[in-house]
Amino acid sequence: MPPGSSVIDEKMKQLCRIPYRTVDGIIASCPGILRGLKGCPPQAPAASETISLLSGARCFLIVQFEGSEAHIPQSVIHPFIARVAEVLGEHGYNVLETYASGPCRVCPQGCGENQECRQPERRLFSLEACGFWVNSLCREASAFPICEEGPQEVRWIKDWNLVTQDTDSVRYVTGILLG
Repeated sequence: MPPGSSVIDEKMKQLCRIPYRTVDGIIASCPGILRGLKGCPPQAPAASETISLLSGARCFLIVQFEGSEAHIPQSVIHPFIARVAEVLGEHGYNVLETYASGPCRVCPQGCGENQECRQPERRLFSLEACGFWVNSLCREASAFPICEEGPQEVRWIKDWNLVTQDTDSVRYVTGILLG
Protein backbone atom coordinates (compact mmCIF):
# COMPACT_ATOMS: atom_id res chain seq x y z
CA MET A 1 0.00 0.00 0.00
CA PRO A 2 1.15 3.60 -0.34
CA PRO A 3 2.85 4.55 2.96
CA GLY A 4 1.27 8.01 2.98
CA SER A 5 -2.22 6.57 3.41
CA SER A 6 -1.35 5.33 6.92
CA VAL A 7 -3.11 7.02 9.82
CA ILE A 8 -0.55 8.03 12.44
CA ASP A 9 -1.33 9.84 15.67
CA GLU A 10 0.57 10.24 18.91
CA LYS A 11 -2.73 9.55 20.72
CA MET A 12 -2.69 5.94 19.46
CA LYS A 13 0.38 5.31 21.59
CA GLN A 14 -1.66 6.20 24.67
CA LEU A 15 -3.98 3.25 24.04
CA CYS A 16 -1.12 0.95 25.05
CA ARG A 17 -1.05 2.54 28.51
CA ILE A 18 -4.67 3.02 29.50
CA PRO A 19 -6.36 0.43 31.70
CA TYR A 20 -10.04 0.01 30.77
CA ARG A 21 -13.00 -0.69 33.05
CA THR A 22 -15.71 -3.02 31.80
CA VAL A 23 -18.72 -4.65 33.45
CA ASP A 24 -16.57 -7.79 33.76
CA GLY A 25 -13.68 -6.03 35.47
CA ILE A 26 -10.57 -4.00 34.64
CA ILE A 27 -8.60 -4.69 31.49
CA ALA A 28 -5.00 -3.86 32.32
CA SER A 29 -2.63 -1.87 30.18
CA CYS A 30 -0.79 -3.77 27.45
CA PRO A 31 1.73 -6.28 28.88
CA GLY A 32 4.48 -4.49 26.95
CA ILE A 33 3.90 -1.32 28.97
CA LEU A 34 3.48 -3.14 32.27
CA ARG A 35 6.73 -5.09 31.80
CA GLY A 36 8.73 -2.25 30.22
CA LEU A 37 9.33 -4.15 26.98
CA LYS A 38 11.74 -2.40 24.60
CA GLY A 39 9.46 -2.29 21.52
CA CYS A 40 6.77 -0.33 23.36
CA PRO A 41 6.34 3.26 24.59
CA PRO A 42 8.25 5.13 25.89
CA GLN A 43 11.11 3.49 23.92
CA ALA A 44 9.17 3.70 20.63
CA PRO A 45 9.83 6.61 18.27
CA ALA A 46 7.55 9.64 18.33
CA ALA A 47 4.69 9.67 15.83
CA SER A 48 6.41 12.57 14.05
CA GLU A 49 9.46 10.33 13.45
CA THR A 50 7.21 7.60 12.03
CA ILE A 51 5.52 10.14 9.74
CA SER A 52 8.94 11.33 8.54
CA LEU A 53 10.00 7.75 7.85
CA LEU A 54 6.77 7.11 5.91
CA SER A 55 7.33 10.19 3.76
CA GLY A 56 10.59 8.71 2.47
CA ALA A 57 9.17 5.24 1.85
CA ARG A 58 7.92 3.75 -1.42
CA CYS A 59 5.75 0.87 -0.21
CA PHE A 60 4.24 -0.46 3.01
CA LEU A 61 3.75 -4.23 3.00
CA ILE A 62 1.07 -5.17 5.55
CA VAL A 63 1.16 -8.83 6.59
CA GLN A 64 -1.69 -10.31 8.58
CA PHE A 65 -1.78 -13.71 10.27
CA GLU A 66 -5.02 -15.21 11.49
CA GLY A 67 -5.56 -18.15 13.78
CA SER A 68 -5.78 -19.21 17.39
CA GLU A 69 -3.38 -17.70 19.89
CA ALA A 70 -2.78 -21.24 21.16
CA HIS A 71 -1.50 -22.33 17.73
CA ILE A 72 0.16 -19.16 16.39
CA PRO A 73 1.63 -17.20 19.31
CA GLN A 74 3.32 -13.83 18.81
CA SER A 75 6.61 -15.44 19.83
CA VAL A 76 6.47 -17.34 16.50
CA ILE A 77 5.18 -14.46 14.32
CA HIS A 78 7.82 -11.91 15.33
CA PRO A 79 10.94 -13.91 14.38
CA PHE A 80 9.16 -14.97 11.18
CA ILE A 81 8.37 -11.39 10.06
CA ALA A 82 11.90 -10.31 11.03
CA ARG A 83 13.29 -13.10 8.81
CA VAL A 84 10.99 -12.07 5.91
CA ALA A 85 12.36 -8.52 6.18
CA GLU A 86 15.92 -9.90 6.25
CA VAL A 87 15.31 -11.96 3.10
CA LEU A 88 13.79 -8.95 1.34
CA GLY A 89 16.96 -7.02 2.19
CA GLU A 90 19.13 -9.86 0.87
CA HIS A 91 17.20 -9.65 -2.43
CA GLY A 92 17.89 -5.95 -2.89
CA TYR A 93 14.87 -4.38 -1.23
CA ASN A 94 15.54 -1.38 0.98
CA VAL A 95 13.84 -2.30 4.28
CA LEU A 96 13.40 0.91 6.28
CA GLU A 97 11.54 -0.57 9.26
CA THR A 98 9.74 -3.73 10.33
CA TYR A 99 6.79 -3.47 12.69
CA ALA A 100 5.33 -6.08 15.02
CA SER A 101 1.88 -6.90 16.28
CA GLY A 102 1.95 -6.00 19.93
CA PRO A 103 5.05 -6.07 22.14
CA CYS A 104 8.32 -7.25 20.57
CA ARG A 105 8.91 -10.96 21.06
CA VAL A 106 12.10 -11.41 19.04
CA CYS A 107 14.22 -12.44 22.03
CA PRO A 108 13.25 -15.97 23.15
CA GLN A 109 13.99 -15.12 26.79
CA GLY A 110 12.14 -11.79 26.63
CA CYS A 111 13.53 -8.37 27.39
CA GLY A 112 16.40 -7.88 29.76
CA GLU A 113 16.00 -6.03 33.04
CA ASN A 114 18.03 -2.95 32.07
CA GLN A 115 16.70 0.01 30.09
CA GLU A 116 18.47 -0.86 26.85
CA CYS A 117 17.35 -3.41 24.30
CA ARG A 118 19.81 -6.33 24.05
CA GLN A 119 19.34 -6.54 20.26
CA PRO A 120 18.35 -3.07 19.00
CA GLU A 121 19.15 -4.04 15.39
CA ARG A 122 16.52 -6.81 15.59
CA ARG A 123 13.93 -5.06 17.79
CA LEU A 124 10.42 -4.78 16.38
CA PHE A 125 8.37 -1.81 17.49
CA SER A 126 4.67 -2.49 17.63
CA LEU A 127 2.51 -0.69 15.10
CA GLU A 128 0.50 0.91 17.91
CA ALA A 129 3.65 2.02 19.75
CA CYS A 130 4.66 4.01 16.65
CA GLY A 131 1.24 5.66 16.40
CA PHE A 132 -0.41 3.52 13.69
CA TRP A 133 -4.15 3.09 13.86
CA VAL A 134 -4.17 -0.63 13.01
CA ASN A 135 -7.79 -0.95 11.86
CA SER A 136 -7.34 1.99 9.50
CA LEU A 137 -4.10 0.45 8.25
CA CYS A 138 -5.92 -2.83 7.48
CA ARG A 139 -8.74 -0.99 5.69
CA GLU A 140 -6.25 0.92 3.52
CA ALA A 141 -4.12 -2.15 2.80
CA SER A 142 -7.15 -4.23 1.77
CA ALA A 143 -7.36 -2.03 -1.35
CA PHE A 144 -3.96 -3.45 -2.42
CA PRO A 145 -4.28 -7.22 -1.87
CA ILE A 146 -1.44 -9.57 -2.64
CA CYS A 147 -3.27 -12.72 -1.57
CA GLU A 148 -7.03 -13.16 -1.78
CA GLU A 149 -8.83 -10.13 -0.38
CA GLY A 150 -6.05 -8.50 1.62
CA PRO A 151 -5.91 -7.66 5.34
CA GLN A 152 -9.15 -7.63 7.30
CA GLU A 153 -10.02 -5.32 10.16
CA VAL A 154 -8.85 -6.52 13.53
CA ARG A 155 -11.37 -7.99 15.95
CA TRP A 156 -9.76 -7.01 19.20
CA ILE A 157 -9.39 -9.91 21.61
CA LYS A 158 -12.54 -9.96 23.73
CA ASP A 159 -11.92 -9.45 27.44
CA TRP A 160 -8.14 -9.06 27.09
CA ASN A 161 -6.42 -10.08 30.33
CA LEU A 162 -9.65 -11.18 32.03
CA VAL A 163 -10.61 -14.77 32.92
CA THR A 164 -13.21 -14.62 30.12
CA GLN A 165 -10.57 -13.75 27.48
CA ASP A 166 -11.38 -15.18 24.04
CA THR A 167 -8.31 -16.14 22.00
CA ASP A 168 -9.98 -18.65 19.69
CA SER A 169 -9.64 -16.22 16.80
CA VAL A 170 -6.88 -13.62 16.62
CA ARG A 171 -5.37 -11.50 13.84
CA TYR A 172 -1.78 -10.39 14.11
CA VAL A 173 -0.96 -7.40 11.91
CA THR A 174 2.67 -6.66 11.06
CA GLY A 175 4.29 -4.40 8.51
CA ILE A 176 7.45 -3.96 6.49
CA LEU A 177 8.23 -0.45 5.28
CA LEU A 178 10.23 -0.39 2.04
CA GLY A 179 12.26 2.51 0.62
